[in-house]
Amino acid sequence: MRVKIDFFSDSNTDPSAKMREAMAKAKVGNEAACEDPTVNELVATACKILGKPAGIFLISGTMSNVIAYKVHIQRPGDYLLLDETSHPLIVQSGLIAAQAHATPLPIKGTRGIFTGEQIVEFITRPSLRNIPRVGLVSIEQTTNFGGGAVWPLEYIQEISSLCKENDVFTHLDGARLFNACAHTKISPKEYASYFDSVFIDFSKGLGAPMGAVLLGSEEFIEKAWYYKFQIGGVPGGTVDFITIKQS
Repeated sequence: MRVKIDFFSDSNTDPSAKMREAMAKAKVGNEAACEDPTVNELVATACKILGKPAGIFLISGTMSNVIAYKVHIQRPGDYLLLDETSHPLIVQSGLIAAQAHATPLPIKGTRGIFTGEQIVEFITRPSLRNIPRVGLVSIEQTTNFGGGAVWPLEYIQEISSLCKENDVFTHLDGARLFNACAHTKISPKEYASYFDSVFIDFSKGLGAPMGAVLLGSEEFIEKAWYYKFQIGGVPGGTVDFITIKQS
């Protein structure tokens, strides 16, 4: 028997027959009102695996990046620091400028990986009236256009400490995080512990047709809900969870 394998993209995955059957039988509800038991279980499981207190189900990894960036970039125009070959910078339709209202600060890494030494001057630079400050550092694990390179844990630890010391947020683009975990035997929770937010994607190596979960603090996820509604991430007719007080 000949087996056809498509190496064009790891997102070219089709749900198995059992996956389709599970979808058909899944219990559903108003997801925007947190009444969908399947989504609630999925988010709770992701929180447990990643060690984060809260999460939100989203359509895609791209939407996860958009929303995380919008939450973290608190002053329009501030720098979003990331590798020059990173997926959000190259092939996500200009979302950094158009949606997050941030200024990309590309770093020339090696296969998508940079060091704390390369960014320390930007992170520690004194605040000036006419120069954006770095509001967020975003890292891909594993790298996309870096050919699946895995960030060394010591690099992540160094950058995380540097950002925490200087009040800069950190985000982990974890579209292929489980690939890194399989290679290094380091747990997803360990990787996620060094970031303010992280998302995992279900349409890559996990083989689902779509979907992602974005995770972070309860405050972060509450803000994420606002932007999920803003960019059309929920279906219509889902306002019944809002309590309107009569005067």
